[in-house]
Amino acid sequence: MRQQNADRDHTRLSPVAAAYLVTLAAEPQVAAPPFAIRGTVQLAGERQSLAARAWRLVASVLVRESGF
Repeated sequence: MRQQNADRDHTRLSPVAAAYLVTLAAEPQVAAPPFAIRGTVQLAGERQSLAARAWRLVASVLVRESGF
């Protein structure tokens, strides 16, 4: 967390990077260790707004239900 001055009397904390607690599993072709390993994973992917994703889902349902 990084401190930022909200005004002259207060400071607020803002995140430097996003962190999520996840559980990952190895692919079936790869032998997984018989124990849990804690660590850091970096995932790559495209950014997508929630509004754009919701619109695509709604549009796909409408197209599917309309019979096109």
